[in-house]
Amino acid sequence: VHGLPVIQADMKLVGIIKDSEGNTAMIQTQDGKGYFLRQGVPIGKNEGVVEKILEDKVVVKEKKTNYLGQIEVTEAVLILKKKEEGSR
Repeated sequence: VHGLPVIQADMKLVGIIKDSEGNTAMIQTQDGKGYFLRQGVPIGKNEGVVEKILEDKVVVKEKKTNYLGQIEVTEAVLILKKKEEGSR
């Protein structure tokens, strides 16, 4: 899907919104762009799909071809970092 980023190590999960329709995650890329994700949304270049959005993380399943040419399903997890006590 155009407009949605490739899962990257420098991508941050900045928030999760809970509602009766299911959780929505907000991610931010290194260049400061924000995106909203819901379960089932395609993301990235490796046929990634948002598998689940929990209260503190987003799990994305991606298909990658290994060195033998076989397709493997891998899991990328974005974790919501909690603010430390006393910080604003």
